Amino acid sequence: MTLTSQQQLKYLNEEIPYRLNSLMAWDLYFSRRRAKTYEQESENKKCYWESEFLQPAFEISIVFARSLIHFMGLGLKENKLVNFYSNKEDDVQIWDVIPGKQAYPLSILNSIEKQNLCNILKIANKSSAHLTLNFATDEEFASLIPGRRLVFRMVTEYVDNLNKSCLWWIE
Repeated sequence: MTLTSQQQLKYLNEEIPYRLNSLMAWDLYFSRRRAKTYEQESENKKCYWESEFLQPAFEISIVFARSLIHFMGLGLKENKLVNFYSNKEDDVQIWDVIPGKQAYPLSILNSIEKQNLCNILKIANKSSAHLTLNFATDEEFASLIPGRRLVFRMVTEYVDNLNKSCLWWIE
C-alpha cells in the first residue's frame, strides 16, 4: 500500500499517538491513584476500585497493543513471535507510514520480551476481541503490564518522526 505524505503524517501525529495513549491509560490512572491497594482506599471510593473506567481501559489497551504490534510488522504463529505482513489491503504497517522501514527486528528482543508479546497477541485474539472458552493463565495475565510497556517503548523508539509531544505516558 502506498500512503500519501498527508496520510503518513496523520498516522505519525494522530493515529499512533492515540493508540499509545490508550495503551497506557490504565497505567497512567493507576500511577496517579493515591491508594495503591484496596485496603488503603477510602471507604467512599472502594466501589470504584474495579471501576467502570479501569477495566474497559485495560481491555482496549490489550487490543491496541495487538494493533501496534501488527503495525510494527510482528505477529503470532503457532505461539511464536514472527514477522507479520497483513494480507488485508487496507491495513497500515510501519513500512506504509515510513517507506523503507523494516519490521521491528526480532533479534533485539530477549526470550521473555518475545513471550510477553506472544501473550498479548494470544489474549487480545482470544479473550479481549472475541468471546471464547480459552482464557489467559495467571502467568499470561501477569505478563500484560510489562508487555504493554514494552510495546510502548518499541513504538516510541523505533517509529521515526513520531509526534511524542502529545503522549500522556512518559517512561
